[in-house]
Amino acid sequence: MPSASVPPASAPIAWIDRLKAIGIVLVVLGHAVDGTLLHEVIYSFHMPLFFFASGYLFSARDARQPLSAYLHHRIVPCLRHYLVFSLVGALYYIVVKHWGPDHRPLGELLLHRAASVLAASGTSQLPSLTQPTTVWPIALWFFPALAWALVGLRLSARRASPVLVALACGAFALGRFAENQGWLWSLDAGVAAYPYLVLGHLLRRHRPVERSQPLPVRTGAWLLVLLTLGAVTAVLSSPWSQSAAVATALKPLAFAGIVLPGVVALTRPGPARWSGLLARSSLTVFPLHIIVFSVLDNLTRRSGPLQDLLAYGEPAGIVLRVLVSFAVLVPLHLLMLERRGPPA
Repeated sequence: MPSASVPPASAPIAWIDRLKAIGIVLVVLGHAVDGTLLHEVIYSFHMPLFFFASGYLFSARDARQPLSAYLHHRIVPCLRHYLVFSLVGALYYIVVKHWGPDHRPLGELLLHRAASVLAASGTSQLPSLTQPTTVWPIALWFFPALAWALVGLRLSARRASPVLVALACGAFALGRFAENQGWLWSLDAGVAAYPYLVLGHLLRRHRPVERSQPLPVRTGAWLLVLLTLGAVTAVLSSPWSQSAAVATALKPLAFAGIVLPGVVALTRPGPARWSGLLARSSLTVFPLHIIVFSVLDNLTRRSGPLQDLLAYGEPAGIVLRVLVSFAVLVPLHLLMLERRGPPA
């Protein structure tokens, strides 16, 4: 893959920032409308967008780096973010559960949170624990899953495109088998994420959506990409049964119909200041908006006549949770992380 055909790894890519900005808004909105049809539609594609973007950002330089340097540059930050945000989430969880209405024993909470952080999976049942532990905040699975998928991409990226496609298909099958198995360190989620990184990497390798291409070419390429992402997501998230066939078929169509118009617009020239900020802030918004939701839930229960209006799932409650999440966490990201420069 000629390095001249690939944007420099350090250069911002405006449409990728716009894509990630849309993705993080959908992540927060999806959690705010849990249990609704909108939630199901958003969940059919919102996380693949992030993995796809990470695959596109995988550069020729990454593929040529020594494995040790690559692990230090791309994988260690994922694990560091996981541990830092895990400790923040665990501390909040322990405070709420021990000193809140539940009054659960401190020793039990410490044991559960330690098991959750060390397992880094959706659920993990360890001996002597009365119930499965759950990674909390729930978004933290993303960091170890991304680390696994990036390692897989690094080990396979120099292969020919047909080989990468075959590996991605194999990962589809393995990810479907491993789904919800609770493998340690989110290995099952990492396997399921690998195909989306491959798709993004192949798109970058062959550049079908660069601005230099005519709009019909970009539109057709994006339609193919989004239909593929939607189809893969549907296969990985739906049970293998006849009753799920209709939903499986509709998901990629809804995915393409909702996202395609916006994604085609993302490739337009122009500044991306706000989308760039949202894209970078997703590092903080993604794991911590669940804490914001929890705080708001506790506050709204004490809001008297406004309790029903601002309850979880109500229109005003949805707007409140989404707006407060970004109003609090974007400035927090700027204060805590942005001063050291945006992540590579």
